[in-house]
Amino acid sequence: MITERGCLSKYSGANNHIHAGINCLNHHFKISLFTSFLTKRSLVGRNQISLLFFLVYFTELMIILPKQLIQLYLLKPTFIYERYHILNFNTLLICKCLKIPHFFEINGLWKENHRNRFLSWLEIKLLSLSNFCFCLGLRGRLISPVPHLNLENGVSQNFWKGFKNHYKKRKTNFNICFLGSLMQHHKLGIIGEAFELMPPEVLSQMQLHFIGPINQRILKIVESCPITIALHGGHSKKNRIKLLKMMDCGFISGGSPYASFMKLFEYGSAKCPVIAPKTSNLKHWLEDNCIFFYQPNNSQSCAKALMEVYQSPDLSRTKAQHLYQLIGKRFLWEKTFSTISTTIANHL
Repeated sequence: MITERGCLSKYSGANNHIHAGINCLNHHFKISLFTSFLTKRSLVGRNQISLLFFLVYFTELMIILPKQLIQLYLLKPTFIYERYHILNFNTLLICKCLKIPHFFEINGLWKENHRNRFLSWLEIKLLSLSNFCFCLGLRGRLISPVPHLNLENGVSQNFWKGFKNHYKKRKTNFNICFLGSLMQHHKLGIIGEAFELMPPEVLSQMQLHFIGPINQRILKIVESCPITIALHGGHSKKNRIKLLKMMDCGFISGGSPYASFMKLFEYGSAKCPVIAPKTSNLKHWLEDNCIFFYQPNNSQSCAKALMEVYQSPDLSRTKAQHLYQLIGKRFLWEKTFSTISTTIANHL
């Protein structure tokens, strides 16, 4: 069940994740994709909401509820696995009416970035009505005591195997990659601040590559960035693999302390050394021997990590190889969704 339209954008990480999940879960159950979107309003990305907006939002949910109920009744599902959309309770109500189990996959929470106590309380109450929550990253820490399991993003086994014989060889230019759709919470401005602290002779050797949809946030960075930038736009998996093989490192700029970064696992599968903020989630899953950490929101620390990767090709290859092996052991979609399938089966 998908109720957020943006999740199905062609080149988004969410879209890749959803279809990987469908493919893997189909090995254990017969999965059908069901979508139902609010046409006018969403709480996603809103820093503040008025009481009027809140009331209109929930009124619209109630208006579309009967249609959703009829459609799902005719499908006769055994259970519903829903990608959580902030404070959307319709599917839970439908599951109660149909007397079937409900499961949330959570990749974002209202309380993660907001301080409204009532809505945070309401969100926990909503999640507690589900049979079980699968949380990407460490978001389970925010919803305790709701039954949950923390999981990480990943890649498919075929994608990972596609780089098995790949070897990074340093070229004249040092290619830095940012993969995916650039959003406000990614805080990519930190890399521009880091560049300003680095020697001009190093910057002249660097190129920043954007692989993903081009938006105004990227164009704004292009205007002020002191190094050469290449805008590749969105690409199919096949072309993404070709581009990732050209990259010398993958960059992660920022996000919630509890967030999981899908791009990390694509970088790691391509044997790119990864530069990332030392968030609570990344510290939990990864050791220093497989990633170049910097302190979150600290441009000086970020510049130091960039210089280390640039000046230490042997160390970079060693860390990248450790990350590649770790992904193969722990972070393949097939393994993650096998765990999810087992948990679902235990509730049927």
